[in-house]
Amino acid sequence: MHTSLRTPSDILKILLVDDEDVVLHATREYLKTCFSFDADITASGSSALARLSENEYDAIIADYEMESMSGLDLLSAIRERGDDTPFIIFTGKGREEVVIEAFERGAEGYAQKGGEIRSQFAELAQKVRAAVFSTRSARAVHEQDARHRILFETMGQGVIYQDRDGTIIEANRKLQLPSSITRHDILNSLGGLLLFLDSIPRSDLPPIVRENLNRIEAYALTIQKQIEFTHDYQVLRHTH
Repeated sequence: MHTSLRTPSDILKILLVDDEDVVLHATREYLKTCFSFDADITASGSSALARLSENEYDAIIADYEMESMSGLDLLSAIRERGDDTPFIIFTGKGREEVVIEAFERGAEGYAQKGGEIRSQFAELAQKVRAAVFSTRSARAVHEQDARHRILFETMGQGVIYQDRDGTIIEANRKLQLPSSITRHDILNSLGGLLLFLDSIPRSDLPPIVRENLNRIEAYALTIQKQIEFTHDYQVLRHTH
């Protein structure tokens, strides 16, 4: 899988694939001269796959119609390898179904040949840069998430994540919790305690007694929530 994370200031290394020799060489020279792309060229899908086995590229630009392997078939073969190198279809075929299929197979962009040369290649270069930088950003986020996951799971202490409502989102393996039998017994005892507290008339009690009873009830409710949390945690663990 492609893992390059070069900075945006780097010269982009591109693989151009087109079975029309004149178009292939002209495209390379234009992208190199006007946009400072470092472009390798190849005239077939099979040779492109061979190049990709040996080199890393920031993006691939391929024609749609080629004799032995179409641009879309090349794209599919690349994605089947697990290679997420940005792929741009550059072709004279402007049919909507071609564009739709290109995106369905995993292309990052589409540019049409023909028309005014400067505008045509400016559009192509812009789509290449946008696709490269978008892919780099996604890779960076993925790698950061992977590092966070490793840290989270290998920490020496139990850790949980809860949302603003107190619902458990995630907990790591180090967290040690009471068994379901212990939890059941504690909840039964707490339920009895809360019922008892609720049955005590408080209107005629001295203020200090009412305050203490309220505190006891609040502590009991807190413990109840903590014990119920263990059930949520176990359910979470079994669903991951």
